[in-house]
Amino acid sequence: MSTLESMFTYSSALEPSACTAGTFLMDAVTGVVVWSDALYRIHGYQRGEVVPTVELVLAHKHPGDRAKIRELQAGLVEAGGTSPATTA
Repeated sequence: MSTLESMFTYSSALEPSACTAGTFLMDAVTGVVVWSDALYRIHGYQRGEVVPTVELVLAHKHPGDRAKIRELQAGLVEAGGTSPATTA
């Protein structure tokens, strides 16, 4: 799995301090999710208050978007890959 520093590099052309969008890395096979500090702030948490999981991510998404997110996750699991992504 990648480090947060490389996630910032992948997800933003901006310097990490200028990146206001939260970033995360999800291992589609193991389900392990790593959040940037910005993503914790977006969701109202501080690092260490919660353990990021797919279910926690889905709980913060609009109910109408959850099926599409699960579909994307299933495709990643099938492909055996990881997916760096950003969220605003």
